[in-house]
Amino acid sequence: MSPTRDRCYWSPEFTIQSMEMTTWLVYLTFDSLRLPALGSIKRMKDGGPKSIQIEFELAYFDSNGSTSIKSSAYFRKNVCSREFEFPEMDEARSEFCPKDSVTVRCRIWRKGTEISKSELCFASTHYDVYQRHHVWAVKRFNLVLQGEKRIHVLNGSTKECPQMILILSLAESNGQECVFLHLEAPHLKNVFTVEAEISLLDAEGMVFLSKQERTHFHPSKKICKLSIFEKNGGGGCHAINCYPMMCYS
Repeated sequence: MSPTRDRCYWSPEFTIQSMEMTTWLVYLTFDSLRLPALGSIKRMKDGGPKSIQIEFELAYFDSNGSTSIKSSAYFRKNVCSREFEFPEMDEARSEFCPKDSVTVRCRIWRKGTEISKSELCFASTHYDVYQRHHVWAVKRFNLVLQGEKRIHVLNGSTKECPQMILILSLAESNGQECVFLHLEAPHLKNVFTVEAEISLLDAEGMVFLSKQERTHFHPSKKICKLSIFEKNGGGGCHAINCYPMMCYS
């Protein structure tokens, strides 16, 4: 995994035969200073019992040994544990994360039994991060009508980064006339997350309204609402500054 600021990552699913074929995955949350900051596990929809009591351990390692969190809980199908906070680590980030990668170990066993040494699962999740910056000069912004759509194509910086389309439309929300910004990835083949900073610029190119947004895409969900502004608040808008950062799994 390539840890970045305040983002959640999840492992591939893994099935444990000795625990009645239950299936699990690991969630991790990173921030810019601590690696990882929070950890949890989730039981997926599987063919196992309705409820199972387990003990588990999540750990990562520095030169002085392991830094871990341990807990026990009952898990029903499709239920996630609460998030646990990892202890602080002493190692510098560059020493702890060679090639900007971190390795986490998850151990799960039924309460009152020993950890199985015959079942070992190894899985990795690789993430690529792409950044791009676009300024969209919206002609006659104040004349956009409800039901009308304006589009702006965001071409990818590499072949691996798919083309995206920024869509501007006008609609009513909570009694206010609002500008909606949607993001579409028509040729999407993989799951990815978009974190974007959306700013409205005045005639001199100065930011007068800005928001940070986050949304998730997958092959069956190729269009997402990215942001919403009240039209009165953006009445002086001459351009939209879009700075999306895409994280691909």
